[in-house]
Amino acid sequence: MTLVRFPPTIRRPTRYRMLPESDATPTHPGWYWFQPETIARALLVEVRMTKGTLTVWWPTQDKPVGHLNGCWHGPISPLSFGPGRQ
Repeated sequence: MTLVRFPPTIRRPTRYRMLPESDATPTHPGWYWFQPETIARALLVEVRMTKGTLTVWWPTQDKPVGHLNGCWHGPISPLSFGPGRQ
């Protein structure tokens, strides 16, 4: 499955807008939105430092962020999601 990328002159309807696309992988630990190339939705993931490498728990083991293909957005503030969010 490939993601459809609209030319800049075409606006997506609001309900179909995805996160700003970035092929750059995270450079430091934190919370990120990650949209894999094979999944239609973005996932909230925690990027952690494991043995000197930035990793994500994916799906049953730590996986280096450089091995994940998709679009990243972040780091995001922990206050922007969860029960304390306004």
